[in-house]
Amino acid sequence: MRDKIFALADVNNCFVSIERVFQPHLNNKPVLVLSSNDGCVIARSNEVKDLGIEMSAPHFKIKQLIKDHNIHIFSSNFALYSDMSRRIMAFLKFMNPHMEVYSVDEAFLDFSGIQNPYAAALDMRQKVSQGLGVPMSFGIATTKTLTKIANSLAKKSASGVVELLQNDIIDDVLKSLTVDKIWGIGKQTALSLRGWGFYTAYDLKTADPRSIRQRFSVVTERIVRELNGISCLSFDEVRDSKKSMRVSKSFSQKVYAFDLIEQALSTFTASLCQKLREQKQCTNAFSIFLKVKTDKPQGDLISKEITLSTFTNNTFTIVKAAVLAAKNLFKANTPYKAVGITCYNLQPEDLPQTKSLFCDKMNANTKARNKHQEKSLKAMDAVNNKFGKGALRLLSEGLDQSAWKAASDHKSQAFTTNWKELMVVT
Repeated sequence: MRDKIFALADVNNCFVSIERVFQPHLNNKPVLVLSSNDGCVIARSNEVKDLGIEMSAPHFKIKQLIKDHNIHIFSSNFALYSDMSRRIMAFLKFMNPHMEVYSVDEAFLDFSGIQNPYAAALDMRQKVSQGLGVPMSFGIATTKTLTKIANSLAKKSASGVVELLQNDIIDDVLKSLTVDKIWGIGKQTALSLRGWGFYTAYDLKTADPRSIRQRFSVVTERIVRELNGISCLSFDEVRDSKKSMRVSKSFSQKVYAFDLIEQALSTFTASLCQKLREQKQCTNAFSIFLKVKTDKPQGDLISKEITLSTFTNNTFTIVKAAVLAAKNLFKANTPYKAVGITCYNLQPEDLPQTKSLFCDKMNANTKARNKHQEKSLKAMDAVNNKFGKGALRLLSEGLDQSAWKAASDHKSQAFTTNWKELMVVT
């Protein structure tokens, strides 16, 4: 009897597949999704891959290809993708409660004890397709590393499911897989491995783990053991809470006016604070940055760190401090290309806080205001969750954000998160 069996469920071409759910006429047609500000390619249909368009290809460089092959393009619609991801993961968890969400489109499942893992994966795949309309691939193996390899094969198989449970089959697969294709092996490590004569995954599998640890790292040693069917990567049904959180975006054009900087920073900070409340977390430290447009592609970054006197997820408090910090950094007649905020020291909002000597006096002066703000934020969150992000916002976020908001000329509707953009059936 096998000790452990993992399955990796992965949505094929996730963002493209989600767009096709609501626009089925795009099935079997070339489709790609662009990054924020319509900068580069972040998702491709198989038809686009066949045309040789690479991930991260700059949009401006492939405009002629898009025109020549009638490729359907979409601006990133992360509100839609996130909502669909939550639905997909909830659907998987309903069918198999022992699940670890790995990314927006991937989840590890514990298949230990399932009599026929292959049949179980086929059944889950069919039900997800029928219930949510997205195609999935399932890789099955005894370790997470091997399930990653099995899943990459499943994407090219007719059934959408591949299991690597027999040693002879595993060895044949590993012999044809170069080391740079192994999950967890970066470019530099792959280069070093080839320098030591390890060209394929099978070469690495047959290496002495202790020797690999001495030459490379404990991480590479674990990969060797995982390739041999020894599970070294834990299965976490509940992932650790984030220790930090960041929201930032580039502008659609150069920005010179501080009121536009204030609008963008207020918008990003309000979004971050709502995420903190959703996750029942708070912070007492954050940093804001402004990116100046220069001759260098990445621009020049200026930033400032802010420490608050208490932990909070109050939008009014954090926006006020962030805007003040940005005002101190801002220089007139300077072209800015991006702004953002990162918060640190996240902790559960119900964790008791150490009181300062002036706590009682502060509470007496601010209790009524804080209570009123908490009610206001609760109402704002409810409205935005029901009618879509930004339906109700702070005045400092601005009424017209077109002067700085990232380009999204090809954005689809918020089919599942905005009442005004629901599909209409006639």
